[in-house]
Amino acid sequence: GLKRTLLAAKSIVYTDPKVGGISGTLFEGVISHLGIAGEIHKKSKLVTGVLTAQFVVKGEADLAVQLAGQILAVPGAQFVPMPPQFQTSVVFSGAISARAKEPAAAKALLEYLTGPAAAQVIKARGFESG
Repeated sequence: GLKRTLLAAKSIVYTDPKVGGISGTLFEGVISHLGIAGEIHKKSKLVTGVLTAQFVVKGEADLAVQLAGQILAVPGAQFVPMPPQFQTSVVFSGAISARAKEPAAAKALLEYLTGPAAAQVIKARGFESG
C-alpha cells in the first residue's frame, strides 16, 4: 500500500509545508497519520514554487507529491492518485469585490470559469469542476 511505497522510495520531493503549500501540508498529515514522518523526512527534499514532478522526470527523485493538476502539467510524469482514504479536495472559489473597477468583466470571467466550455479544460488539467 501507500506506506510501503513511501518507505521503499529512495527520495521524495514535495512542497515545503512551512511556506503554506497545501499539498505539502496535506502530505505531512498523511505521513504523520501513517507513523512514518521521521523516515520520510530523512529522504525528502522540500521545495517551493516549482512543479515537483520535474524532479522525478529528471531522475532526481523517486516520488513527487503535489496536487493532481500540478503533476499532470509536467510532460513525462505519471500521475497516481493517493488511496481514497488519503484524498482531500481543495476548493477554489471566486468572488467579485464590492470595489471592483470592472465588475461586469469579473462577472463574465466567473461565469465562463463555471460554464461548460471551461469544465472540459479544467477536467483535462486534473481538476474537477462543479
